[in-house]
Amino acid sequence: MSNPEDTHTSQKVALVTGGGQGIGAAICRRLARDGYHVVVNDLELERAEVVAADILALGGSASPAIADISDSAAVDRMFDQVEAQVGPVTALVNNAGIGGNAAIRNVTDEYWAHVLAVDLNGVLHCTRRALGPMRDNRAGSIVNISSRAWLGWWGQSAYAAAKAGVIGMTRALAVEMSSRNVRLNVVAPGLIDTPLLRNREPDALARLLKSVPIGRVGTPEEVASAVAFLSSDRSRMVTGQVLYVCGGKSVYAYPDWPDEK
Repeated sequence: MSNPEDTHTSQKVALVTGGGQGIGAAICRRLARDGYHVVVNDLELERAEVVAADILALGGSASPAIADISDSAAVDRMFDQVEAQVGPVTALVNNAGIGGNAAIRNVTDEYWAHVLAVDLNGVLHCTRRALGPMRDNRAGSIVNISSRAWLGWWGQSAYAAAKAGVIGMTRALAVEMSSRNVRLNVVAPGLIDTPLLRNREPDALARLLKSVPIGRVGTPEEVASAVAFLSSDRSRMVTGQVLYVCGGKSVYAYPDWPDEK
């Protein structure tokens, strides 16, 4: 895709995990408009290439990067490649994740481990690797995508545990990195209009909408706007915070879920 012709020192480089579709793709496009070279990470090369090509067609700068974030060695290889091609990552967005909905009686050890491997360990792998250059350069921003679900929801024990872990990790590292001028924050979306949500049964979606005080689902672009703010100098006094993009669901959520039998 696109490589900068000049030196890497002044290049703004954003790496977005899970950037090949949905919220991740919207984040990639928004950060490209903000002047970043966007590295589009995904498990599937074709998805990453499509998003990168869209950005290039609009005059932006982007390149694909394939890695399974649950594999720390694969993450290290991806960052090595990015640093060699476009320079160190100055803004990391840990967006990649998997969902899941399972009553506790159906939560096996394997299911639990898989959710945490991607949704929590993957954030650790990417954050740890990005923080090296950021710490040395005394500059950088990391935005982790959690979820309103960390506050609790039916069938979300594994997912909520992982997303709560992301918030705890972010807050701890925000303190640890504060003297290095590296900021870490969280965006916690609620119901967002993605293919996964649209595939739900109409009655299930209707129940979910009752839990959103504002009365509608959000858009990927609305999440991307929050990420763009936290990644920019406009938020240079903001670190260790959780920004909810949930239509008020974090304040009050009507508990319309099925009885456990």
